[in-house]
Amino acid sequence: MLAYEFLFLKSVYDMRDSNGTVGEKYKNTWDFYSEQYPGLCQCLVESEFDFAQIIPGDWNGMFDAIRRGEGYFGQ
Repeated sequence: MLAYEFLFLKSVYDMRDSNGTVGEKYKNTWDFYSEQYPGLCQCLVESEFDFAQIIPGDWNGMFDAIRRGEGYFGQ
């Protein structure tokens, strides 16, 4: 599900400024995605990861289910 990928990219972006080797790994991961998908990554950053600006729709229900551990299928 696309919501998982969006949250993953946001987490990677948010963690890239962490201290030490962990932050370096996140920064390298973000740099990799930025090279492979420059347009998407730029849009995500410019929209402050407002996913509805990338793909219009109500993402809140999907994100809430993921964060509660219910996942895509509501398990």
